[in-house]
Order: sequence, then structure tokens, then C-alpha cells
Amino acid sequence: MKVIVSCSGKFHAFNLVEELQRNGIEVLFFTSYSSNKNSFLKYFTKRRDNEVIDFKNIKTNIFIAFGLKIFRKHPQFVNNYFDIWVSRKIQKLEADWFIGWSSMSEKSIKVAKSKGIKTLLERGSTHILFQQNILQYEYKIRGRYFQIDQKTISKEILEYSIVDLIAVPSRFVKKTFLDNGVDANKIFVNQFGASKYFFFDKSNTNFNFRVLYLGTFSIRKGAYYLYEAIKNIKQLNIEFWFIGKVDQEVIFLSNELKNMDNVTFFGHINHYDLNSLINQCSVAIHPSIEEGQSMVINQVMQCGVPFIATPNSGAEELIIDEFNGIIIPAMSSSSISAAIVNLYSKPLLLRRLSSNIMQTTIKENTWESYAKRYINILKYE
Repeated sequence: MKVIVSCSGKFHAFNLVEELQRNGIEVLFFTSYSSNKNSFLKYFTKRRDNEVIDFKNIKTNIFIAFGLKIFRKHPQFVNNYFDIWVSRKIQKLEADWFIGWSSMSEKSIKVAKSKGIKTLLERGSTHILFQQNILQYEYKIRGRYFQIDQKTISKEILEYSIVDLIAVPSRFVKKTFLDNGVDANKIFVNQFGASKYFFFDKSNTNFNFRVLYLGTFSIRKGAYYLYEAIKNIKQLNIEFWFIGKVDQEVIFLSNELKNMDNVTFFGHINHYDLNSLINQCSVAIHPSIEEGQSMVINQVMQCGVPFIATPNSGAEELIIDEFNGIIIPAMSSSSISAAIVNLYSKPLLLRRLSSNIMQTTIKENTWESYAKRYINILKYE
């Protein structure tokens, strides 16, 4: 079997390609940049791609990589060019499947279908109309404006209609597609994995009750609700660690939190250095308003740390409420604070959640398992 994979950025495309190759699938991978293949650029970026992928099967376009850096706030123009580049390259290729990431695959899907190649769209977030509507509402109540570019919306909706299958990471995402009229038979639910760099470290057990927020601190990720919850938790010996960048739109919230003695902001930490910090935490929180499936949930749970998360983060693929974590409603600061205080006051419950993670959940949440579910679809669809 031969598969073409197309993704302008990293996302989880490198993990997918690595595991497909490991399972004997021939893969031709189109992307903008690979730190191993384009090694002469290593002095200009901190990114390191540690996935084991055969160099000769990676096709890169560094001009697109530069464009994505320069036009970071407006990636659609560059993604359109990436789509044109890939579509021209695959006109002379033969394959069984084309797998492309959403908003950058319309022309490539059309070319692939014209050649009799089956097509699959990878969509890591909710249906774009759901995403637009819920974030518009949240921004509006914060006195701000949110709008996805209409050309991006139109391109995504066209991709949904012409592609053979759509891979999504959670049932939460699938529901948003069904609610917007997409055929259920088109949708393939496949939860994300976590890499081998995340694991339980038995040496890190002597620390105070510590709550971890890992990822970008932003409106989309529920920054306002977490801020309000922390301000409401008083006179308890609870620490809060924030790892990741802070969006400019909520920098004033982080500045207020930094003034609290029990709050620490680490900023960006290299992906491969996160494990030791995660293992020093008691519980993690992810109050997302809209997300396909937060990869940090899986990463943290691989370390045996229970998660408090919303269904809107895609967490219900990984968390069974009060068995290996806690599910809370989205957009509720009181639910966040109540869940944190509950686990703080019930150490036996916290230990039970962690034990259940290590005994059950962790085994199914690897990139190897993710790829095997993919292969079953590619072989038998």
C-alpha cells in the first residue's frame, strides 16, 4: 500500500508518518520543513523533529516554511500556496490513499480523486462553523471580536464535501459535524496518541498539591474561567503551574496571576523536556471552550497525572468521569474551582484516579495505537 500525506506544519503528521512506515506502509510525505532533512536551517529554529522517518520519502518546501513564520497570524494564504504545490507534485504520482490536513488540501484532494486515489481529510478541530460560532460568542462576552476568514470557512466546507473520509479525534468533534449536516458514514473517529517522551517518574513523589496548566493560555482554552477559578480558591495550600506561551489577548490575566505567591509561569518549555515538570504535579486542568482533542491531556495522563477537563477539549475519549479524571462543563469557573478543591481535600480519590490511569487508559493512548486504527481504515475501507 502507498499513501501520500500532506501537511504544511508539524501538527501530528510526523507521528502518523513515522508509525505508518513502521507498520510497513510506503509513505510519501509533503511538508514545509523537517529539521532532519533541512539540517542547514537548524541554526535558525529551535524545532527538532525526533520522529524516525526515511529522508528520501520527505518532500519539503522551505519557502512555505518561511511564509508560515512571517504570516503566522494569517496562514491561509501560505496554506493555499502549499496546496497548489502539493497538487502539482502528485499529478504524476500513483497511490492508494491521499491524507491531507484541513484548510490546505482542497486542490490536492481534487487531483487525487481525478487519479482514482482515495482521499481522507485530517481535521484536528471541530467543524469550522461550530468553531466560528462558539468562539464568536465567547469573544463577544469578553468585549472582543472574533472572525475566521470567510475564504478559509468556504475552503474547509468544500473539503468536507468532496473528500471520501474525514478523520476527527473525538466524538465531540463528530457531533459538531453531524449537527452541520455531514454524513456520519464519512467520519472516522481516531483519538490522538502521546509519544514515548511522556512517562511516569517514580522519583517525583514528594511535593505540595500542585495544579498544572499546560498549553497556550488563551480565550479559546478557557483562560478567563481558569483565572476566575484561581481567584476564588483562597486559604488553601495549592500551587498553580503554567507551562506554555500566553496569548497577547489575555496577557493582563496572566500578569494579575503572577502577582499571587502560589502561581508560577514557566513560559515555553521544549516538548522533550516536559516530562520531569509534569511528574511534579498532582492534577492538571484544561477548561477548553473549543478543541478537537487536546494533546496535552494524553501527554499528562501518560505520566499518571489525573486531568480535570471539559467535553469541549475532546477529553471524553480519554477520561471516564471520576474513574481516571474529572469531566466538568465548559464555561464554568465554579466547576473548575470545585473540582480542584474536591481533589485537594480527598487525597485517596486523587491516588485512585492516578492508579486507574496507569492500569488501563495509558495502554491505548500511544501513537502506535493511533496509527493501527488508521491502517485498519486504509486497508478495509
